Amino acid sequence: MFTADFRDEIAKDDSIDSFSVTLCARESVPVLRTFVEHYQHAGAEHIFLYIDDTKEVSDEVAKALTPSDFVTVQGCDDAFWKEAYPNEAVPSLPQKQEALRDRTIAMNTSDWLFFCDADEFIIGDRPIGAALAQLPDDMKGVRLKNSEAVWGPEDDITKPYGCTYERFSFGTRKRLKGNAGEKLRILAAMLIYGRDWRGMAKGVAGHSMGKHFLRRGAYPESSTSHLSMFEGKRVPYLPRSIQSQHDWHLVHFDAISLGRWQEKWQGRLSGSTNMGPVGVSRFAQYDAARRAFQKGNSRELFRRYYGVNRWQRFILKRMKLLKRLT
Repeated sequence: MFTADFRDEIAKDDSIDSFSVTLCARESVPVLRTFVEHYQHAGAEHIFLYIDDTKEVSDEVAKALTPSDFVTVQGCDDAFWKEAYPNEAVPSLPQKQEALRDRTIAMNTSDWLFFCDADEFIIGDRPIGAALAQLPDDMKGVRLKNSEAVWGPEDDITKPYGCTYERFSFGTRKRLKGNAGEKLRILAAMLIYGRDWRGMAKGVAGHSMGKHFLRRGAYPESSTSHLSMFEGKRVPYLPRSIQSQHDWHLVHFDAISLGRWQEKWQGRLSGSTNMGPVGVSRFAQYDAARRAFQKGNSRELFRRYYGVNRWQRFILKRMKLLKRLT
């Protein structure tokens, strides 16, 4: 979507590491096709796509996306999850990701395997494999930082991927002593997002943990789609000296469009989607979403969480937390 077609460059340069992609998704064929096309251009060798839906839906996806062997589609219907988790009525998303992790690691033949979702896109002005090739051989995994795609005042919120800005989180408090960093983030959220500050305490509506790669054959002690653990330690972020060379990072479309966001939250509120344990910010969003959908104000809430008004655009740009999405 935002990445140039790097396939010719990769074919000519054998110093670039290869990577494949794995994800578990419940998305429409157009959304999945956009994802597949992006990672084809980004130079991925293969996509392992697990469809968390009925057999009819996964068969439809397989028919639409697998005219070649670039994508492997595996259906994950209720019977599939019941076999994996016989005591769970609706397994959580982290449980589903864990069940699929080891089988995909075993199938992967690329230098690296990238774990992400269908609304996340690696961007940069060189192949990400050029960054991975610079990592030491004993590094088993690495994380890639993310931004969040958001709509400006003039953007059409009904158009899929129609936003023109990316927003960055407030970061962590590690740079400051004690709880000063936490207080600073809360003050920033109050100043910028007003009544929505609890749901926006991180500076973004979605996650700010990034997503990660595992080196071929590396089996972690535990993992989520965000990170894996080896010997009790999280895999690190891509070193800043490497990341800054070509601005490699991940753009997260936590809201692909107003319509898709409404569908996502209706699933969460109905209980058909089990997100597992959630943090304070997401819990506040649950409360706000429940009230908004009951009152018919979901469009307004979408704008508040995933749009930036002129004041927010002004201050976020000056804080270097917002830039044009190119």
